[in-house]
Amino acid sequence: PMVRARGTRKPAQLAIDYRASPAVAEGTPKLRHGPRAGERLPDAPVDIDRHATTLHRALASPRHHLLLSGPPRGWPARPARVLGDAYPGFIDEHRLTRRRPEPGVLHDATGDAHRRLGLDPSVVAHHLVRPDGHIAYRAAGTDLGGLRAHLARWFPGAG
Repeated sequence: PMVRARGTRKPAQLAIDYRASPAVAEGTPKLRHGPRAGERLPDAPVDIDRHATTLHRALASPRHHLLLSGPPRGWPARPARVLGDAYPGFIDEHRLTRRRPEPGVLHDATGDAHRRLGLDPSVVAHHLVRPDGHIAYRAAGTDLGGLRAHLARWFPGAG
C-alpha cells in the first residue's frame, strides 16, 4: 500500500512481512496469539523510568533487540546475560511488564503493548526483533535454547 507524506508517495511498511522467510522462526513453546515471526512488531505506549515513550522508540537502535516480557521476577538475569555476552554489541535486551515497574524496565501501564503482542501479562515470553522492526524469532517461556540455535544458524561468526 502507498501512503501520502507531504505530497509524496511512499510505500507503507506495515503490510510487509517476512513470514515465509527461512531467516525467521517460531520457537517452542509456541505463542498462540499476536504477530508471528516475520511480521512487524506492533507499537504501543510504554514508559521507562517514569518517562513516556513507545515500544518502537525504545527498540530504535540499529541492533537486534531481545524483548523479554512477563512478570519481572519471571526472567532470571543469567540466561539473557549469557546470550548478550555471546553477541556483544549485537543484541540489546529489554524487559516489558505490566507489573510495578523496576528501573530500566519497560512498563506497559495501559496493557496495550501486551494486547498487541497477544500476550497474557502473567506469562513470560521472548521476541527477537530485527533492526528493521520485524520479529525474527518468538517463543513462550524462559528457555533461550531455541533462540541460541536460531542465532547460531544465521550469525555463526557473531557468537
